[in-house]
Amino acid sequence: MNRERRQFRDELIAADPVASGHRERYERAVQEMLHKRLSGGHKVMLVVTTLVAVGLAITFGVVAVTGHELPVLARAAFGVGVAFAVGWVVLNVSILRRGDINLRTDANAMTGMTWGFLVILMTFLLLLAGTMPDAVRGVHMLVAGLVFLVIGVAFLITNRVDQAELNTREKLLEIEHRLASLAERLPEDGA
Repeated sequence: MNRERRQFRDELIAADPVASGHRERYERAVQEMLHKRLSGGHKVMLVVTTLVAVGLAITFGVVAVTGHELPVLARAAFGVGVAFAVGWVVLNVSILRRGDINLRTDANAMTGMTWGFLVILMTFLLLLAGTMPDAVRGVHMLVAGLVFLVIGVAFLITNRVDQAELNTREKLLEIEHRLASLAERLPEDGA
């Protein structure tokens, strides 16, 4: 939902005299839906991916700095890899420190970083493939990059479906709480 629609929705909700108890229960239910406590398995997965990202940042940094025999574009690509790896470390550490994952913002950040990295990687591969003396090796690089790009598209679509489901569940919660509030304001039958 874009910012203007969200602001309009919030203004409408604020203008409607919903019982404060229902509003508080609605807000609490939305927060419970969006924030998922990390289980032991999730924590282990985040620690492992954080360690892998640290290892990649170090490796990419060393190659970017010491790989003098590599083309400048390849060294720049490794430098971009360092930036994305550090981004993953920062995101994972913040999730681990909070002890929960925000299914809206954290999932979008993860998907955005993955997709952004893959698009930039493909751009570098396209530029590098054109400079390869052996055209077949350049095509191999592009095919390998396309495989990762297709996997990234799968993550992008999955995240979009998950976000649509979250929006639907949030809207249903809102309707449920509005109906409960209206039911309280209606006169009792037989009165």
